Amino acid sequence: MTFLLPDAAVSSRLSGQDRVCLEMASANGWTCATNDKVLRSACAARGVSLLWGLELMVELVARDVLPVKRATKVGIKMHEINPRSITDTVLRDFLSRIGG
Repeated sequence: MTFLLPDAAVSSRLSGQDRVCLEMASANGWTCATNDKVLRSACAARGVSLLWGLELMVELVARDVLPVKRATKVGIKMHEINPRSITDTVLRDFLSRIGG
């Protein structure tokens, strides 16, 4: 397996774990599920498909892997912790999409 490093400006801002995530997703054609803007930017630059954290939960609920009640609690907690990113509008849309 060959790993390609992202450009220096992006790689200097990525944590070690995020670099591994980027490389594994890129090498294996995986989708990266993250809310981290630096990692999202690096993935986009490398053509790695992306999902926001709430989008991943929508998919899990749709596949009956994650109960609606649990997804609702997690989404609300994410909103409480980071209301600037997970706004009221984002939360309402998420809850509507999962039927919560």
